[in-house]
Amino acid sequence: MAKSNTLVMTAAALSLAACGGGGGSSSGGGGGSGLDSYAAAIADLQSNEDLLTFTPEENLPTGSATYRGVVGFNTTGAFEVGETPDPQDLVDQIEGYVGGVSVTVDFADDTLDGEVVAFEDFEGNSVSGRLDIDNGTLTGTNTAGIAEGYDATAAGSIDGTDYVFDVEGAFLGDNGEGMSLYFDAQDDSNAIGSGLAAR
Repeated sequence: MAKSNTLVMTAAALSLAACGGGGGSSSGGGGGSGLDSYAAAIADLQSNEDLLTFTPEENLPTGSATYRGVVGFNTTGAFEVGETPDPQDLVDQIEGYVGGVSVTVDFADDTLDGEVVAFEDFEGNSVSGRLDIDNGTLTGTNTAGIAEGYDATAAGSIDGTDYVFDVEGAFLGDNGEGMSLYFDAQDDSNAIGSGLAAR
């Protein structure tokens, strides 16, 4: 997966969540209302430059920790290598969704699981959907790269379409205050996603 390209999804997701969606509405309560609590969880994460670094293994939390944040999905397919479209162009040109993510990590057992819920399209309309994150394993190589801290899978549906994703990411900050998430569809849909979460 081209991780640098999927970072654009994070920018779009955080932008939409921060302003309450794209301004649309639906009977399900669009306009960002379903994502408010998730967006609030990463408000500090965005402005903390210390979280641009990977957490050393010895500084990761002990016991269990829960991270909450936002993930943006591009369901029309990945961009070409090297392509970095403007976030607003991204919102205007692709079919995409934003969801709230919650991940519980057991650092003692090196496992994680979670869910992505409260989906909205890029117009701010609530849509059906849920992805369950399972089979998560910490790799022990968190500082090796942008998606080297853990592996997992996510399965479920978004707006009536079924997906199975490979999920990768890393823990961020001096003491694992945040985590990155990258989703790559296992089928030929080329759907991708990325996001941030904070504990």
